Amino acid sequence: MENQHYDLAEAEFSKEGKVILWIVAVFFLVAAVFILFRVFILGNKDINATFAFVPFGISLFVTLIAYYATAKRKNLYFSITDDKIEFRFGIINPKMKLFKWADIRELVFPSKQKRVMLNFNDGGFFIINLNWIEKKKSVSIIKNIYKMALDKNIKITKVKILVK
Repeated sequence: MENQHYDLAEAEFSKEGKVILWIVAVFFLVAAVFILFRVFILGNKDINATFAFVPFGISLFVTLIAYYATAKRKNLYFSITDDKIEFRFGIINPKMKLFKWADIRELVFPSKQKRVMLNFNDGGFFIINLNWIEKKKSVSIIKNIYKMALDKNIKITKVKILVK
C-alpha cells in the first residue's frame, strides 16, 4: 500500500478575514475604554462603569480568535507509511506522535465516532481523536489506517462506541 500524507494546516483564514477580526477586536476595546473614560474622567453618572465589562469581554474573545488565526502554527500533518503512523495536530498545543506498526497488537474502530484506539504489544493503548479534523480527511485517514492494518495482519475490532 502506498504512503499517505495529509496536510492539516492548509485551511487558514484569508487576509481579509484576519483584518476584520482585528478591527472588530479593536472596536470593542475602544468601546470599553470610552465607557470608562466617560464615567471616570468626564464624570457622567448616567451609565454604570460595569457596562464596560461586556465590550471588554467581547474584545478579549475576538482577540483570542484573531490571534489564533494570525499566529503561525507549526506543520500540522497526518502521515501513514508502511512502517509507522505519524501525526502532529491539535488546537492549542499540537504534539508530534509516532507509532510503529510492529508495536501495535490491535486496532479498535468505532462506527459512531471519529476515533481509532491503538492497543500496543506492551499492554498500553492510545486513542487517536480525529474530531477536530474536517470530516472528509478524517474519514480518509480512518480508511487508510484500516487498509494498512489489513495489509499488516493486525487484529481489527469494530465497536459501536469507543469507551475508554
